[in-house]
Amino acid sequence: MMIGGLYLSSVSGSAWLFSFGVFFFNAGFRGFYNASLLSISEVTGEVTRAATPMVLSIGWAIGQIVLALIGLVLINWRIIFLLTAIPLTVLLYFVYYQVRDSPRFCLTKH
Repeated sequence: MMIGGLYLSSVSGSAWLFSFGVFFFNAGFRGFYNASLLSISEVTGEVTRAATPMVLSIGWAIGQIVLALIGLVLINWRIIFLLTAIPLTVLLYFVYYQVRDSPRFCLTKH
C-alpha cells in the first residue's frame, strides 16, 4: 500500500490524484509506525521500555522540523515528497526482511 501510494503520488498530474496517493502512503505508514512502536516496546527491557518509544517520537518531531526547512528551500512538491518517501521505503524493506518476530510471539505461536 505504501509503495503504491508513493508511485501514484509521484506521477500524479493533479492535486486530487496526489492527495489520493498520499492518503494510501500514509495509511500504510501508520500501520508500519504503530507496529514498530509495539515491537520496540516488546523487545526492550523493563527499565527502558517507556523511554524507547519517546525517543522514536522525538525523532519523528525532528523530522517534521527538517521537512519544513526543506520546504523553504525546495519549491517543487514532487521532489520534497520523494525525498521524504524514499528513506521510508528503504526502511520498510529493511524491517520486512531483516527484523525477526518478537520473542513473545514466537512463544505463543509454538
